[in-house]
Amino acid sequence: MNLAIAMSTGEFVLTLNPDCRLDSKFLLHAMQSFRSDLGIGSVAPKLIRFDGNEPNGSEQTVDAAGLALTWIGRVVNRGEGDRAPKRFDRPAMVFGACGAAAVFRRAALDSVSSPDESPFDESFVAYKEDADLAWRLRRAGWNCAYQPRAIAFHRRRWRRGNRHDVPAAIRRRSLRNRWLLLAKHESLARFIVGLPFLVAAEAAVILRVLACERSLLGAYPEGARSVASALKKRRSRSSLAASHGPEAPAISNADSSGNGR
Repeated sequence: MNLAIAMSTGEFVLTLNPDCRLDSKFLLHAMQSFRSDLGIGSVAPKLIRFDGNEPNGSEQTVDAAGLALTWIGRVVNRGEGDRAPKRFDRPAMVFGACGAAAVFRRAALDSVSSPDESPFDESFVAYKEDADLAWRLRRAGWNCAYQPRAIAFHRRRWRRGNRHDVPAAIRRRSLRNRWLLLAKHESLARFIVGLPFLVAAEAAVILRVLACERSLLGAYPEGARSVASALKKRRSRSSLAASHGPEAPAISNADSSGNGR
């Protein structure tokens, strides 16, 4: 993705995974969202899950209606697994766009990129790199518009109920990346407020790993190293920002429900 973005020259960039297919009017509807507001840095489509054929309306399952930030700092696919896609037929401002199929304003990507950091942070390797980009875009003052008329179909490999079909190395990386994401972006105040719940959730994960997925134990030393590195970079960025004035104001959190206020 980063190589392709660097080679491209357009005003807008479409990121598209090889397991996605676009509706014929996808780009038409996505571009309408950009034209309506110059503050929109990205457009999240309605991603519908499919396993080879585009499903009929009554059989459709939502794969993602944008990304949502939960109150304990987790970034999740909004509406994932919902079998009533019509609940997500209203446009909304959301936290970010799932990188499987999303459209970005190049100016937005440029505003969060530097020689030290590409649009997609390659230290994540796999999973949650789109959540990291969404968080950086929000901190830079850009909005993300969910456009339900822009439809794409996604054959998601990792979903509820098939964890063991995903290689252990990828599952370790995903587990590690949860902590990397928090270390890069979560505010101290939110972290303190959510700490009891984070500890409880992490304890449950550890028990699951010990009982069922011991191959993931390597994520913990990897995570400690990644978090230490992320915190060091974060302090450096804070020092640089302090010397150049305040950051762009944060955008209010998007509704994570299907109603999208």
